[in-house]
Amino acid sequence: MSKTYTARPVEVEAEQFVVYVQNGIPDFETIHGIMFPVYKNERKQPYILIPINGQEYPFKVNNLDWIIKDDRGVFSVKTDDQFQREYQKGSK
Repeated sequence: MSKTYTARPVEVEAEQFVVYVQNGIPDFETIHGIMFPVYKNERKQPYILIPINGQEYPFKVNNLDWIIKDDRGVFSVKTDDQFQREYQKGSK
């Protein structure tokens, strides 16, 4: 017989990667205290690459995506739409 479960709520730190392209794309962006080089895709849109635990290659983070750091220090990435659906602002 199956049972239902609720995931334990975990408070996370989250920062949105935001570059205002009209102001020029910076060479570096600091997210969660770590400085990442900023790259441009073929359409001149900014992105960064961050390491994700357990993955062989870094994850591409596009402009306006959210970088989430959980209570164990593990990073994950969500689009703005995903983030708005799944998270609510905490007490801090």
